[in-house]
Amino acid sequence: MITVRGGADKRMATITTGTCTYYADATVESGGSGLYPRPGEYLMSAFAACMNMTARGLLNERNVSYEEVVTRVELDRSDLDRLTFFYKTEIIGDMPEEVRQQVLREIENCDVCRMLRAEKTFLPLEALNK
Repeated sequence: MITVRGGADKRMATITTGTCTYYADATVESGGSGLYPRPGEYLMSAFAACMNMTARGLLNERNVSYEEVVTRVELDRSDLDRLTFFYKTEIIGDMPEEVRQQVLREIENCDVCRMLRAEKTFLPLEALNK
């Protein structure tokens, strides 16, 4: 479970998962300190991290050596009712191109990709115990 706490210190929030703590903030222009990622940047980070980790897992399962996997994500926020995620994953290393392309296709079904595409329902936490 994620717990977020915020005090009177501008718009910064403390986020805990039970095993780690991190922070979110708003931009200076929006009243925050600008020191930490904005919540939308965490959304992009989750998407990029999942694709990246999935690619590395698939390569490792296939015993394919690689130097590095780099995933970049940008989010078009111009219409918050219809988001567009732009992404690119690069697999750096010497390997057959067909292996690289197969992994790049498969990562489009990583867990976070599927969560973002899924139909969503938002309920109060109390509904979880019913």
